[in-house]
Amino acid sequence: MAFYAKHFGWSQAGSMPMGEMGDYKFLQHDGVSIGGVMPKPPQMSRAAWTFYVGVDDIDRAAAAITEGGGQIISGPHEIPGGEISIDAFDPAGAHFGLVGPRKQ
Repeated sequence: MAFYAKHFGWSQAGSMPMGEMGDYKFLQHDGVSIGGVMPKPPQMSRAAWTFYVGVDDIDRAAAAITEGGGQIISGPHEIPGGEISIDAFDPAGAHFGLVGPRKQ
């Protein structure tokens, strides 16, 4: 957190417990929530930023991942605000995340 504060002017405000994974700490810039950081999950080979894409139906998007040869590695998880997140690998091994509502 000190690195991001020093180099980008970001601050940390609030967190969400993630069980054995530790806390997901929320990042802010000028009072606006811009993301969060947490300890590296064991299935990840190295620490990295995950870019999340907004979807209109998280369950439909999750099905498209597996049907297209990708792999869901975490989730679905409800996040603050009520939306659902998923972390996944595409068929080539690129890591990405999705966030959106459940339509069911």
